[in-house]
Amino acid sequence: MRKEKSFLKRVRLLQGLSLVLVILVILSLVRISALLPGVSEEADQRKVQAKQKVYQKEYIRGSILDRKGETLAWSKEAGGDRYHSQEYASSGLIGYYSIIYGTSGLESRFNDVLTHSASPSDNKRGADVILTLDRSLQNLAFEQIKDMTRSVVVLDAKTGEILALASSPSYNA
Repeated sequence: MRKEKSFLKRVRLLQGLSLVLVILVILSLVRISALLPGVSEEADQRKVQAKQKVYQKEYIRGSILDRKGETLAWSKEAGGDRYHSQEYASSGLIGYYSIIYGTSGLESRFNDVLTHSASPSDNKRGADVILTLDRSLQNLAFEQIKDMTRSVVVLDAKTGEILALASSPSYNA
């Protein structure tokens, strides 16, 4: 009888330990699966953000160009300031880039492209973005409305391309 009680105690102890072990294995699998791509959106987003921070520190941000290849925004060094050829005329459209304040406008929309290039010979430089915008038309549109509270949109009626998109007052004004 004593042997049976002692045997039952050991069996219950083993059952309890087995249950704890199974629970620990399940918890580990859940934690690991949260790190796998496509399983957890939050984990995927954290990975993308971590990559972006590395790219912003190591890659020179790509340029934003108009339809003729004229530069509208560029960077000189990785993680450095962003320069604009049209300080007022296209500032609302192009937006801004800042390590501290983040991004807005096209800088935000094309952040992934501007901060990293998939090209094997990219020399730590992000890819350029070419717009349908025409720099000279953009300047002309802004000059026409700069002293008023107005907006101007110039489209190519055949293709639907945006040639100019200006608004006043500019947030850089």
